[in-house]
Amino acid sequence: GGMETAVRQFQPYAEANLGVNFAIEAVEGASGVIGLNKLLSMPADGYAISIKSEASLICNWLLNDANFGLNDFDYLCSFTTDPGAIFVRKDAPYQTLEEFVEYTRSQPEGTVTVALSTATDMCALLAAQMEKELGVDWNVVGYTGGSKARLAVINGEVDALFCNYFGCASIWDDCMVLGIAKNENTIENLEGVPTVNDALGIKVDEIDVRYILVAPKGFIEAYPERYETLFNALNSAWQSEEFLQMMDDNGMHGYIEVQDGETTSAEMAMYNDLLTQYKDLFEN
Repeated sequence: GGMETAVRQFQPYAEANLGVNFAIEAVEGASGVIGLNKLLSMPADGYAISIKSEASLICNWLLNDANFGLNDFDYLCSFTTDPGAIFVRKDAPYQTLEEFVEYTRSQPEGTVTVALSTATDMCALLAAQMEKELGVDWNVVGYTGGSKARLAVINGEVDALFCNYFGCASIWDDCMVLGIAKNENTIENLEGVPTVNDALGIKVDEIDVRYILVAPKGFIEAYPERYETLFNALNSAWQSEEFLQMMDDNGMHGYIEVQDGETTSAEMAMYNDLLTQYKDLFEN
């Protein structure tokens, strides 16, 4: 999916800066709880880190009764900014967001299916807020990863996909974007695509999917120089001309936006409060 792709893209640049190889392991199960518990069982020395999106991490303790919480991690940095978007097949019977809503209202309640990469993806908040604002009822299906959700919309298994835009680069040729969950559309690739609020005259929150790197709590305090070395190596990789040119060549201009540990920690606390506020919408 998009998360692993993001890691593989910067991996060689970061490895060159650090002079070591990354051993990348995908640990499946319980929406990430199993993998994060494996991380937390390891020493807080910086040699074991993990990647998650902010919302999927928060929803582990908010909705999945995980045995860890906001204060069990050191938030090392975030490095992407990826707006929530609404994808449909290019041959769908609706070609605008307004037409998709009209189509929903013309069908029996709960029969129009909306896919999410996971049930705890940040775009779950977008779907829940839109349902409430519009007074519609979608059949919202959380898959076990972005690749399965993207395949579902391409195959016509679902009517639409709510997912982060850049993370869905693999389906750009097969799908179109009806709207994005931003206050303003500044993405070069999406010129002319309206924001959800502008298209429908409603008010939903901005959905900005960020990938963050985390370590067990205590790493930064115990090894501040080691953290600085790690962050600087990663940041240099993300800011290198070669890496950014590769991203631009792949249509990913604007995808990389680095935030340090302090900024990421503050944003995590903010999103934790926001998602807690809308917990009932997720559960419904």
